[in-house]
Order: sequence, then structure tokens, then C-alpha cells
Amino acid sequence: MPTCRQAPVKSFQQRTEGWTPLGIPWQGERSLLTAGMVVSALISLTFCARFMDRYHSLYEMTETGRVLIPGAQMESFASLMSGVLLGFLIMALAMIPLAAYHYGYHFQGSKSIYLMRRLPSKHELARRCLTVPVLGVLLAAAAAFLLVCIYYLMYIVITPEPALAPGQWQQFWSF
Repeated sequence: MPTCRQAPVKSFQQRTEGWTPLGIPWQGERSLLTAGMVVSALISLTFCARFMDRYHSLYEMTETGRVLIPGAQMESFASLMSGVLLGFLIMALAMIPLAAYHYGYHFQGSKSIYLMRRLPSKHELARRCLTVPVLGVLLAAAAAFLLVCIYYLMYIVITPEPALAPGQWQQFWSF
């Protein structure tokens, strides 16, 4: 009975080998991307601090407990989001000089640019120069979108109905 040979499973290290120019280790760039994402996420937590501050200002303490101030209105979602995603924007913009660095790296030392231009795959140079920067932009955009959705859900669910300003759904799309 004939046996079917399976292709060897490549490790993550082997699959990511061609993502950076030769001589630049992917692990170092992965660490920088991770650090950028963590710092950006920490900066975005300013939304939670602002939101909780505004939320507590909607109430006053009485003898019976905490009571919603009549006519009190929560600050708009768009104004609470001001500057919250700045870390992700900076990270995405930092990918432009990273791509330029990757390209310029091929002109240093052994001048591997000449080898890259002679390779059968015309896209090898672009792949090695742009994969990590494009990945960084996509990660920053996806994380920012996910956090905006989480923060909006938090805003809508926690804010008392009488204190919600009208038109928050439109502000979600316009901020």
C-alpha cells in the first residue's frame, strides 16, 4: 500500500525568514512591534480614566446614596476619544522610515542590492523591505479599531440612558 508523504511543517522562525533584509533579525523587529503595540494600548487607556471621571461627575452623593444629577449629560464619545489613538497613529507612521531603512540597508556593507536585483523573483526586494512595515500598519489599524469598538460599547452600556447625549452612533463614525 503506497504511503502519502507529508511536507515537513515549517516553524514560525522558518516561515518569517524572508520578511526582513538579510542580516536584520526578525526577532528584533518583532520585539519593537510588540513594544509599540503595548505602549499604544497603554496610551489608549486614557479613555478609561476620562470616561470614569466624567461618569462619576454625573452623580451626587445624598443621605440615601448616589443619585444621578437631574439634566446631567455625559460628554460626547468623540470628545472622550480625543488623542486616545495617538500611539497607534505614531506607530503606523513610524513604519515609513522603517521601510526606508530596510531599503537603504541593502546598499550598506556587501551591497546586497545587486544580488536582490538579479534574483528570479522580482518581488523579493519589495517583500523584504515592506512586509514588516505593512504588518505594523495593519496591526496598529486593527488594534485601534478593536479598541474603538470596545470603548464605544463601554460608553453606551455604562452611561445611564438619561445622561446619554443624542446622536452618539453618528459620532462613533465621525470622530
